[in-house]
Amino acid sequence: MQSMRCFVAAAALWLGMSLTVQAATLVSTDVYSSDEAIADCAINNIGSHDVTLTAHAIQLFSGVSQTLLPLAFDGCNGQVLQAGHLCFVVAHTAAAGVTCKAQLPGSSRHYRARVELRNSGQQTLVHDDLRGTGDPEGDD
Repeated sequence: MQSMRCFVAAAALWLGMSLTVQAATLVSTDVYSSDEAIADCAINNIGSHDVTLTAHAIQLFSGVSQTLLPLAFDGCNGQVLQAGHLCFVVAHTAAAGVTCKAQLPGSSRHYRARVELRNSGQQTLVHDDLRGTGDPEGDD
């Protein structure tokens, strides 16, 4: 009977820990430029632990249709993002809005993120910070 109670207690503890695993969803507003632009989305890990990003963690979408933009450069997806470091993805767009979406491990309070549209001279045309969704209290 004693071993059964230990098993039940261990199972409850394991189940409780597995239920606390979270993912942060960060999203920007739709930033728009009437010019052809280079879109980039930067994610900064301000937490104290390295995180491993999934294959499609950071994505850029175009316009109201939310069409996935092919990335011209990808320094994030499938990579380890070290604590205190940032990574970014880049895509090209022409006269359309761009939204950045990120699915990140842990709480959104461990990240700062920004999407920008730049012209060919690398001047920022418009930008927006990403905001957390589905992370009501920002718990770990």
